[in-house]
Formats: sequence, structure tokens, C-alpha cells
Amino acid sequence: MKKILVIPLDERPVNYDFPIMLARCTDYEVIIPPRSILGKKKVPGDVEAIWEWFIENIKTCDDAVISIDTLLFSGIVPSRLHYEKSEDLLSKLDRLRDLKKSYPKINMYVFSLIMRNPTYSSSEEEPDYYGSWGAEIHRRGVIEHKKELLIATDEEIAEYDDIVQRLPAEHLKDYLDRRAINIEVNKKVVELAAEGLFTLAMFPQDDASPYGVTAKDQRIIRDKYVSLTLSCLFICIPMLMRL
Repeated sequence: MKKILVIPLDERPVNYDFPIMLARCTDYEVIIPPRSILGKKKVPGDVEAIWEWFIENIKTCDDAVISIDTLLFSGIVPSRLHYEKSEDLLSKLDRLRDLKKSYPKINMYVFSLIMRNPTYSSSEEEPDYYGSWGAEIHRRGVIEHKKELLIATDEEIAEYDDIVQRLPAEHLKDYLDRRAINIEVNKKVVELAAEGLFTLAMFPQDDASPYGVTAKDQRIIRDKYVSLTLSCLFICIPMLMRL
């Protein structure tokens, strides 16, 4: 029986238990890290323990399905809350190059999320301030994007000015700084894909709209992979829009 290593998106049953259940219908055995080292919603897990488990177990596997968000942050929700430096995260990603050199026959299928930008105010899976200012952060991004495209209405520009006056600058900076770091991670994944490290690289997302910070991040990744099209045609960017 072949073995497939899975680094899940997080500890929830849909991401942790379902891959194991699906494998029962195949010729694969799923190897997955213990839940105890993963995050638990807003509580981060042990990233180094995840890496140690990964490095130890990949040597006996035929394929690997890897969540970049879990390798770097221990899960999807911690990826929206971290205070990591981009240089540290990019350095961790370089470990994938070393692993591929050590085990060149292993197919790596990776996915790295484009950070969401909910339309509503809730801190359940976002920074605490998003519970009070989430709707404004989202709306500011939408109108700013429209202004850049010269399609914002007078009413929207007035709304934007009002939000800018009220929205605490420290909250906006924290949110945008984290997004900027996460998009650097995604760009690095594209570069590693262009080197041939991955059999497939995907950049999924949810809770997005046609305009706003997530749509702009989409474009950055699309432009990055288009610039490397000759060597990474296998990259795809599924997009789920919520209006």
C-alpha cells in the first residue's frame, strides 16, 4: 500500500478526518501529524514540532499534500493572527527545496491560501479589533480599489473619507502589514513551483469580492505566475467570490 503524507489546513474534522476517510476508498494510507501539535482555532500550535514530524515521516511516503499555512503558522486561523517576520517565513520555505533534493521522487502537492477579507465585523477567526472594525476595514479596501480603477462613485468616495477618519490607524496597519507578509509567502511558493519543486501548487481563497484587498492580492499572485508561465503552467488559482 502506498503512503501519502498530509499536512492538513487545520485540526477541524473537515480538514483532518476527511482525508483519512477518503483514503479508505483508495490504495493509499494517509500519514497525518497528531492533532496535539496543530493549532486550535485562534490558539497556534507548535510549528517546529510540525516541521520535525514532516521531515521524519516524508522519507517513507510516496506523495505529500501540504498546507503551507500549517507549515508556517500551524493552521488557517493562526495565519490571520501571526506576528512573524517575512524573512523568517521565507527561510522556512527554503526547507522544502532541501527536502525535494533529499527525496526527489516524492510528489509534493501544496496549497497556500490568499488571506480572506470578510465583509462583516467578527473577531471569531480574525484579530480582536475585527469584531468592531471588520466591516469598515473591508469597505475601505473595496472603495480604495475602485478609486485606483477610477470607478468609485462620489458617494463611495465620501464613505471612504468617513471611514478613514474613524478607523484606528494602528488596526489598519496591523491588518495590512500581515497581508503584505502573507502575500510574500505566496509569491515565494510560486517561485519554488517555477523551480520544479511541486507537482501542483494551488492558491485557494474564500470570503472575497470583486474589489478590495483580497482581489488585489489575487492579481499579485496571478501576475507572478504569469511572469513564470513557461516553467509553472500547473499552478492554478481557484477563486470563490462572495458579493
